[in-house]
Amino acid sequence: VEKEWKRLKNKYKPELDNFTYITEKAEINNNKIIFRLLVGDFIDEQNARNFCFKIKIKPTCIVKAF
Repeated sequence: VEKEWKRLKNKYKPELDNFTYITEKAEINNNKIIFRLLVGDFIDEQNARNFCFKIKIKPTCIVKAF
């Protein structure tokens, strides 16, 4: 996950410079385990969606509330 975070920070510089991340273990189809990279902290859901749209990763961007 650390390697992917570094790749994304480099690709989406400077947009990701002020963000931190956490990881989340998730089980998907056929008991396959993946690790999600969660980036934040956003003021609200719309702000997070706007950010996804801005950096053009909307199809793979999942907005999650904590």
